[in-house]
Amino acid sequence: MYVALLFVCCVVRRSHPWSPLHLAGQWGGMTRELGSLLSRVQDGELVNDRWKGNRRMQPALFAHTPWFDYLKDHLLPRVLAQAGGQRQALRIWSVGCQTGDEAPVLALALHALLREQMAAWQIRIFATDLDPLTLARARQRAYPDLPPGGRWWPEGVPAFETTPQGYRLTKALRNTIIFAPHDLLSQPPFPHLNLIVCHTPLASWALDAQTIVLNRFAYTLAAHQYLWLVAPGMVSPDPDFWQCPDADWQLYRRTPSAIPLQGLQWKRAPALLESAASTDQQADLYMEELQTLLEEREVTYQELEQRMEELEQANQQLAHLNCLKEDFLSMASHELRTPLTSLLAYTDLLRRLLEREGSQQAVQYVSRMQAQLEKLNRLVSDLLDISKVQAGKLVYTKERVLMDELVREVVENVQLTAARHRIVIEGGTTCEVIGDRDRLGQVVINLLSNAVKYSPQGEQVRVRLACTPEEIIVSVQDFGIGIPSDSQERVFERFYRGSSNVEQRFPGLGIGLYITHQIIGHHGGRIWVESVQGQGATFSFALPLKRGGLLFQKEQVMEKYILVVDDDPAILDVVQTILTGEGYRVQTSLNGACLQHMERDLPDLILLDILLQGEDGRKLCGQLKGREQTGHIPVILFSAHITANSAAEACGADDFLTKPFRRKELLDLVARWINPRRNG
Repeated sequence: MYVALLFVCCVVRRSHPWSPLHLAGQWGGMTRELGSLLSRVQDGELVNDRWKGNRRMQPALFAHTPWFDYLKDHLLPRVLAQAGGQRQALRIWSVGCQTGDEAPVLALALHALLREQMAAWQIRIFATDLDPLTLARARQRAYPDLPPGGRWWPEGVPAFETTPQGYRLTKALRNTIIFAPHDLLSQPPFPHLNLIVCHTPLASWALDAQTIVLNRFAYTLAAHQYLWLVAPGMVSPDPDFWQCPDADWQLYRRTPSAIPLQGLQWKRAPALLESAASTDQQADLYMEELQTLLEEREVTYQELEQRMEELEQANQQLAHLNCLKEDFLSMASHELRTPLTSLLAYTDLLRRLLEREGSQQAVQYVSRMQAQLEKLNRLVSDLLDISKVQAGKLVYTKERVLMDELVREVVENVQLTAARHRIVIEGGTTCEVIGDRDRLGQVVINLLSNAVKYSPQGEQVRVRLACTPEEIIVSVQDFGIGIPSDSQERVFERFYRGSSNVEQRFPGLGIGLYITHQIIGHHGGRIWVESVQGQGATFSFALPLKRGGLLFQKEQVMEKYILVVDDDPAILDVVQTILTGEGYRVQTSLNGACLQHMERDLPDLILLDILLQGEDGRKLCGQLKGREQTGHIPVILFSAHITANSAAEACGADDFLTKPFRRKELLDLVARWINPRRNG
């Protein structure tokens, strides 16, 4: 914002209309003035002391009804009648920006009068204020609601367009308005004006300042053109230059009388006029140059407005593309995770079967296949997670987590796919933390996977657990390539991959450590790395402690009945195989019809997919929870959709399981919820 302000100030500095005319020192004074302006805006002060306490706060746009009616029915028809002709040009100056609605009201009034003919006119509305921040807010003004057309704009002739922030003027109307910072006492007025609408409370100014400003208004208005003083309070325009056709509205009309240059009270006469004789020809040259420079400044402001408009359109396009990206990732997650769930589960079952048969070579091949599937699963999960992190939508749960148990479970799973490395756990603790067990497990998986990946010649990875009175510390050490000292501070950056040599030898996206850093930060912890290049690296993280508490103990599961509902036969088959192998009695169904009339032999637990063919699992869950006979049955939603957790909360489900899931994740979650059936 301040960069944009500085740019605007630089534009004003470069194109100041008196630049070639002022004596030495004029530029220095204006530069100091602009520097003070920027400094005071940054400090949150009002830019000009004489405006303090004098701003009359106007109501919202559509509360300007009397003002709008006066413009449309009385003032603008007179102005348009005088401005019409072959050229059809109209130039209006709106002085002072009280609410940001002043210039839009003028544009709407012209739109209501000219209708389709407005495109044939060359219309410029100069909206000025001393405060650049006020102008910036006015430039971006949007309205939450709109009144019906009629009074404000003709029916069938659109005046507004919709944006994510609300309603705003159409581009054609916005292009008629030029916002620009302006100081009435130190800068010249805009030339060749047809109308001046002044919202600045001149009545509160000193009499000499009023006279200067009113004379300059008279200088820039042609004969018989109008000045409307909207702000309350009485002023005393010079009767030689002004007539008052409507005192109730403080409307003044310019007389044909010429204004002498000395009546404008410039701070110092330009050098051109200090020559031996101030002839009429010299004065004409001065006026011509002044007019040229003013028009150059107008063009500069117009170019700036166009650039800001283009930037805003680019931002809207980026927001739209970001929404498309989120939709694609959501769809891709479902399409990729569903087959991955079956592949991972079948691979695990096949490996266990081959181990029992003693076929070591086949076990080795299946383990390698399983390792590649796990990499693909992590890649899909990381891509989804980074999108949710950026959008602030990464969801966390809170529970008591025994880190010793969590680390050992993760090590056991990773060891199955890292046959060339031996993962050794050193130390142990009974300390608990409060956090999201799955996300913390994801941290340990990421660190172990990196340790294995970046130590291709290593044989061992060490995991250490330690406890202090305040926190638990988990460290993962490898004996691989290590990390250069100049890269260690950047390894947690998004997409950072190190040197090109590392990128070629070890493919990846560079997002695992970034996500790890975000998860640890959310839990109030810290993470760091220690490394010597060529000797390996040690990644450590620390989490605040939660001591004491009872841990969950698995119950006996024999004779428990589970109903599984999913429209994918492969998922049903693999889930049934896993659960029956643990002694559960399992019934499967491809649709939710079996849930509609359950009266006898109620299940102890229901596993229900969210997206069934032609049915909504969330609706079915809500119906189950709303019936007296089935409301007590735990329901676990499972789906490949990235919003499974929020969907579970919304429909009253007891828990959720995100596809693809591992055998142990499924069994642990089932054991957590299955209980002896209760009747009524």
